[in-house]
Amino acid sequence: GAPLSRDDATRFKEAVELVESGQTAKALPALLKLEGRMGPLTDYHLFYTAGCLIAAGRGKDARAYMETLLKMKGSVFRHKLPLMIAQSYFLDENYEKAASSYEEALKKSSDGGKQGAELRMMLARCYEKDDKPLRAKAVYGEIIRDFPFAREEAESALDAMKKLAPTFSMPETWKSDRVEAFEKKRMYGAALEEFETLKVPKDKQDKQAHLYRKAALMYKARKSYDESLKILMQLIGQKSSLSDRALLLAARIKARQGDIKGARVLFQLHLKRYPGSGQKGDVLMSLLKLDVQEKRWSFIIKNYTKFDK
Repeated sequence: GAPLSRDDATRFKEAVELVESGQTAKALPALLKLEGRMGPLTDYHLFYTAGCLIAAGRGKDARAYMETLLKMKGSVFRHKLPLMIAQSYFLDENYEKAASSYEEALKKSSDGGKQGAELRMMLARCYEKDDKPLRAKAVYGEIIRDFPFAREEAESALDAMKKLAPTFSMPETWKSDRVEAFEKKRMYGAALEEFETLKVPKDKQDKQAHLYRKAALMYKARKSYDESLKILMQLIGQKSSLSDRALLLAARIKARQGDIKGARVLFQLHLKRYPGSGQKGDVLMSLLKLDVQEKRWSFIIKNYTKFDK
């Protein structure tokens, strides 16, 4: 194609700056004047123009630019087009095609964060507007269950679900999934808050597992150490299947609290009670760290070499 003139390059740069500052209405006329004159930047021009047209509510016109862009092999913007095409159909109130495009965008997206929640929210709205309430509820449910960390979307999905199903009550399994989702994002305070809404199981072993998980979340969230220790000591005293893990976690809490003596006693007790534990290496390392904190250099040299044998 024809080379890009310096003046046109400057005008395009100014238009892009307007777009990036949110002034799409002001940028659109400038972009339209540059049509057919962008040379090697044609795909950039098509992408930004389509975006401005979507912002202006002109879905059909935006798709014309995107269809041209789709034909251009190697464009860096191809992966963004399914979402933009979906938005354009939504603007035109063609919810069936919008849903199909959002589905396509989701297939190509590996985002497990906020963007993933946003895509699903738009898909659910398309289903709802296209009079497909069962599909809408399924997607709203997925957002509520798997994306609680995307607060705005999760709350909007819950509101929408309650409108579609006034008697809706969140299942316990969903709450548990939400706890895991928060944990994966290292949002331990939120995970603990969600966990507190779960019912305590009646079965003895299930109850012990529930209590251990609560104590572990408290540790991760750096909250309520005393309550966490109380729970763990009960599990240790009951000699449950979780006693070894409870003992180790209690020792770590003591260490975090600065109770070096208490932590050492618990770590040593773990070594005595569970000599074949797969955690032995971690326990010895934890003890070594406590001894380093107290600068027990002679003790370290004398005692830790024997564990190499």
